[in-house]
Amino acid sequence: GIGCLTVLAGITGLVAARLASRCSLSSWGSWGPCSSEMPRPGAAHGGCGPGLSQRRREILHGDCSDQALVQSRPCDAGPCSLPDFLTDSEPMPCSAGHGALLLRHARDAYGSMTWASLERCKGARLCCYSCLDVFSGAAPLSCGEVKVHPRPLYISGRCMSCFASRSPEGCTGKDVCPRPFSSGGVERRMCCVRVGPPTGSQETATISAATPVLAHNELDTESFTRMPGKNFFLGILHSSFAWPAVNDEADCQALCWEDVECYIYSYVSPKFGVSRWRGRCITWDKPTADLFGRASPSTWIAEDHVYSGLKQEVKSVTVIATVHTDDLPGSETVGPFHLYICSSSDRCQMRSPLVLTPSSCDAQAKCLSRGMTQHFVSTIAVHHRFVLHMVRMVGLTDDPWTIDRIAVNCDGEVAIFTGTVTLSQSQVWEFNAGCITAGGDGVTAEPGTTCVSECFDGFGRYGWCWADER
Repeated sequence: GIGCLTVLAGITGLVAARLASRCSLSSWGSWGPCSSEMPRPGAAHGGCGPGLSQRRREILHGDCSDQALVQSRPCDAGPCSLPDFLTDSEPMPCSAGHGALLLRHARDAYGSMTWASLERCKGARLCCYSCLDVFSGAAPLSCGEVKVHPRPLYISGRCMSCFASRSPEGCTGKDVCPRPFSSGGVERRMCCVRVGPPTGSQETATISAATPVLAHNELDTESFTRMPGKNFFLGILHSSFAWPAVNDEADCQALCWEDVECYIYSYVSPKFGVSRWRGRCITWDKPTADLFGRASPSTWIAEDHVYSGLKQEVKSVTVIATVHTDDLPGSETVGPFHLYICSSSDRCQMRSPLVLTPSSCDAQAKCLSRGMTQHFVSTIAVHHRFVLHMVRMVGLTDDPWTIDRIAVNCDGEVAIFTGTVTLSQSQVWEFNAGCITAGGDGVTAEPGTTCVSECFDGFGRYGWCWADER
């Protein structure tokens, strides 16, 4: 009767109320344009690099407070132009240390097969100049069946154009040689570094490879803060060919460490989705990272198969080795030898040795000849708390070298050895910079190891300390 109708009406109203409060949403709209907060260089409006794109949906009816109405996804707002930091008119640097840095980066840029062919070309040199300058003589160099073409070379944001040449005029007998040329009516210069053996070379001694402090694929977790799965160049760089291809992340770390100005690196593994980036090592200096807002790892983008890292704080030091070769017949050598600076006997800067060859000194000739005193100079990166406590020398040749005095100056810290010593590849020779620990009660380091604390006169060559920690 009437009671049943009343109950039915109540139930109908309750169902209608529940249906009215149930959330109903429209379909998702299209993705909006890519929005980036990073300003595009030289443009008044519009961003560049990584950004976010959004899409929305609307509430049709009901309570939708627990539902998302906006979705975001990463996007690319277009390339940001990398600045060229060689825009000044200063001469291209061309020291022995700078030449060694060029060769290390060029070896990776050209690839192992091309580089091996170039190394076999007698008189072959690598000549590099600023990307802003125009030089019209860079034709490919034929080394056997391989043609070595010009290539751009990037070192943490610095751009150079490099080409191979045979014994440029005025460079005979020199490992590193500056060459003048004109660009845009302005006198410029390039730096030519010897790659292959010199023309008519009589240097026939057996040469071996130096033993590195790190194994080939051992990652350096002391000098770098690693960030696996992070990418700092996503959305900024779109061309991969300019960056060197390396074997693994450890090789990328080595490139970054050897470049004093390198601040961050990204290594792209062979499993990366875009084939052209696989194996590439991207390095930036601090100004480039600041310009694109990527100086902090918190701004890096998550991406699988990309391994990035932040280099620990380093300082650049100038190392000057003054060596006198003994006067006795047979004391000279064809080299080469490597000189390492060390903060202790087990902590040497093995990544960037001072290379001693017959032409790598300031005089660029007779550097390892009998009775000669020569100066070898290089600028290298060390940890910001580095203090010189030891010098290590390694021979890479079976042709022995006898010296009777060596002084190594590392930004004012000096290590001196006086006395006759013969070096070859059969030995690793070291000498202390400063005093050494003496045996006795309370000594916490092995007797003979380098002191780090206060030194006293009156014992040994340089003095002693009561106790020290290794």
